[in-house]
Amino acid sequence: MMQLLEGTGFGLAVVRTDQAPPAIGWDLTDLEARTRRGSRFPAHRQVRRSVRGPLWWHYHEVLGGRGLGPQPAWTAEGFIPPEGTRYGKEPRPYEEGEGPRWPY
Repeated sequence: MMQLLEGTGFGLAVVRTDQAPPAIGWDLTDLEARTRRGSRFPAHRQVRRSVRGPLWWHYHEVLGGRGLGPQPAWTAEGFIPPEGTRYGKEPRPYEEGEGPRWPY
């Protein structure tokens, strides 16, 4: 079993049932922070409590007229993606006579 944990930075402890488990330091965000679906935030994100809801929630649900889902209690807003990271499709050039496109 110890060979499986080798190099991971984790250990294994066997403790008698009448003894207290070893003290392990967990952050509150590790224990409580969840997305609205109930899953944990990705480990590389810095998570913080959100008192009035994250900015995206206000834009999409409060101001966007999509209806109000439950207000998120935690957020990972402020994440700066590593340089060179791309999300979504490559933008295409405007065609003649085309109107405004999302998001502008």
